[in-house]
Amino acid sequence: MRLRGRPEGFTLVEILLTLAIFSGIMVLLLSAFTGADRDREGLFEAAQGGTLFLDEIGHMPMSCQVKLLRAVEHRQITPIGSTTPVEIDLRLIAATNKDLTREVELGNFREDLFYRLNVVNIKIPPLRDRRGDIPLFIDYFINHFNIIQEKKVTGVSPEALEVLLNHDYPGNIRELRNIMEYVFIFCSEGEVREKHLPEYLKTTAPRRAGDAPGTEPSIEGPGTVPGERERLLEALAGTRWNKTKTAEILGVDRTTLWRKMKKHGIT
Repeated sequence: MRLRGRPEGFTLVEILLTLAIFSGIMVLLLSAFTGADRDREGLFEAAQGGTLFLDEIGHMPMSCQVKLLRAVEHRQITPIGSTTPVEIDLRLIAATNKDLTREVELGNFREDLFYRLNVVNIKIPPLRDRRGDIPLFIDYFINHFNIIQEKKVTGVSPEALEVLLNHDYPGNIRELRNIMEYVFIFCSEGEVREKHLPEYLKTTAPRRAGDAPGTEPSIEGPGTVPGERERLLEALAGTRWNKTKTAEILGVDRTTLWRKMKKHGIT
């Protein structure tokens, strides 16, 4: 669907949480009412000139899929109580954690809608397959909850980070967010320590091979290597603080580099 250079907005439809109802392809949210007020602005109208994000589209009922397909195909909606179509001018993004190809085979998702939506497919690996992103999300959530809860948490200790990096996150990023929200109940300022983490993380997190209990592996192996901080600073300076290139030079991944910088107070 096309945009005409108007100021963009962003409209999120969480299908599982809001139980979105498509009626006459004017989307209404089922909240405190059971009927449809035709003077109420629908989500397609609210997203005009911007982006409509349909989250968890793999859970959308088949009856709703038919109406969504009609809107996508014709780029029009017909508001309830009206016979005059309204042109849609927005960007449509859909997300799911389901295998829609499999859902099509099982008859749970319309094949025609799948191919109509599957113009640009961006596959995001689960968090367990991109552990290098975990410290970035941790920093983001710390900043987020510091603002919301007016706290002064400064970071995560190496021991706590090790536990967080070793978890597989079956709940993906939502699980990490919930963990950090839990942490903020018990930590008001300073560093997040292992004692602040949920118990299930501490009992299931495996230690890496070669790591003795209570020790932090260094770039060259277990233990602390003299001059490690100086080598880190030298490598960072040589790459103008490009962490990806620095990690390549040192022969480690970005997560290990980030952890070492944190350990030595390098920011």
